[in-house]
Amino acid sequence: MSLLHKALGAVMDRVPVAGGRMVKELSQSIERTSGVVEKKRRLGFFGRIAETVTGKLQTAVAGDLVRHQREIVIQLDQIRAHGINVDLSIARVSGHLRQVQYGVDHAISLSTRNAADLRELGLLTGHLAGLVGVCQDRLDAHDMMLAEHAAVLRDHAARLAAHAASLAQQDAILREHATLLDVHGRVLIEHDARLNALEFRTMVTDFRKAGEDAVTNAILRWRDGETYTDLPWTLQVLLLGQEIAAGPAGAYELLAPMPVVGGPRAPSGPPGDPRRFQKILTDRILRADGGWEGPKPLAELLIEAVAALAVRDDREMVAEILGIGLVPALAPVTRGPLTDAFALALDQVVREVADDLGRDQAAGVVRHATASRYVHLPSRMTAKAFAELAVAEQASSALAERARLWVPGGPPPAL
Repeated sequence: MSLLHKALGAVMDRVPVAGGRMVKELSQSIERTSGVVEKKRRLGFFGRIAETVTGKLQTAVAGDLVRHQREIVIQLDQIRAHGINVDLSIARVSGHLRQVQYGVDHAISLSTRNAADLRELGLLTGHLAGLVGVCQDRLDAHDMMLAEHAAVLRDHAARLAAHAASLAQQDAILREHATLLDVHGRVLIEHDARLNALEFRTMVTDFRKAGEDAVTNAILRWRDGETYTDLPWTLQVLLLGQEIAAGPAGAYELLAPMPVVGGPRAPSGPPGDPRRFQKILTDRILRADGGWEGPKPLAELLIEAVAALAVRDDREMVAEILGIGLVPALAPVTRGPLTDAFALALDQVVREVADDLGRDQAAGVVRHATASRYVHLPSRMTAKAFAELAVAEQASSALAERARLWVPGGPPPAL
C-alpha cells in the first residue's frame, strides 16, 4: 500500500488530474478480478470435486485479493477527495492573498492621500489656532461683561426682594383693610335695613297722620255743605268714601299689615288697624245728618237716588265717577256690587232718557249687580249697613288699584 501510495502521489504531483483516472482504473481492475473469482465459483461437477481438494485455499486467497483491492480503491478515493479539498483550500488562500494584495495597494494609495490631507490639516490647524486665540480673547471680554451684568442682576434681585417684602406688608395691610371693610359693609347693610324699616315706619306714620287730616277735612267740608251738594245721601256716601280711599288714608291701608289677597304688604310696620279710616269715616258719616231709620229695600234706595238726581248731566257724571264708560284697561280692577248697582241704575236711565227708575228695573239692576260677581247683596239695608258697605267697597277698589300699580320698595301710588 505504501508503494502504491508513493507512486500515485508522484503521478498526482506531476499531473493533478491523474488521480481520478487512476481511481477509475483500479476500480475496473477490481471488477475484473471479482469477475474471475465469480467464474471460478461456477465450476462443473468434477471441477467442484477437484475444487474441494485444492480450490478452498485458492478461493480464500482470491477473496482476500479482491477485499484488499477494494480497500485500496476506498483509500484512493479518500486521497482524491482530500486532494480536491486541498486544492479548494489553496484556491481560497490564493484568492484571499489576491484580496490582501488589493487591500495593500489601496492602503498605500490612501496613505499617500492621507499624508497630503494631513499636511493640509496641519495648515488648517495653524489657522484654527489663531482663530481660537481671537475667540478666547472675545470670550474673556464677554465673561467680563457677564460678570458685570451678574452684579447688576444681583443688585436688581436685592431690590426686587425688598419690593416683594414691601408688597407682602402692603398685602397684609390690604387684607386687614378688606376685613375691616367687610365688617363695615355688614354694619352698613344692617344700618341700611334699619333705616329702610325706619323710613317705612315713618312713611306709614305720615300716611296715617295725613289720612286723619284728610278724613277730618273731608267730613267738615261735606257736613258744611261745600261738597256733594244736590246729591242724594246714598250717592254722597259712595263719593265721599271714594274720595277718602283715593287719598293718604287709602295709601295707609296698602302699607298697614293686613293680609289682603292680591295686595302687597310690608314685612314690618307700626301696629294698627288697616280699616281704621273706614271705621272713622263711617262713624262720622252716621253722626252727621242724613240717612234713614230702620231697614229699607235696596231697590227703593235706587229709585229714590235716581229720582233725587233729576239733572241728566249729574246722573251721567256720578255714573262715570263710579266706573261706567271706561275701557277695560282703565276700568276699576274691582267694583263692589252696591257701587255697581247704583252705577248701572244711573247709566240705564241716562241711556234710556228716562225720568225715573221703575221698581222692576231697580230689581233687575240689583240682580245683575249680584249675579255678575256671585256675591250676596242684602235686599234690605239700614243706613249704618249701607254706609259701612259703601265705604268698604270704595276702599277695596282703591286698594286693588294701588296694589296693581305699586312697585315694592317705592312709595304707594296716589289714586
